[in-house]
Amino acid sequence: MDVLGTPYFLLIDMQIGATWMEAPDPNDYPIKMTVEWVKVYEMKD
Repeated sequence: MDVLGTPYFLLIDMQIGATWMEAPDPNDYPIKMTVEWVKVYEMKD
């Protein structure tokens, strides 16, 4: 699939909380995540 020249989006999600840990404190919100760079690999067939 050739994506050069084609606009696309990469969804980066930060999940908070899990079944194995205590619930997050609502006073800690909102949370901000800054992403400096992302490396994407292509899977060969």
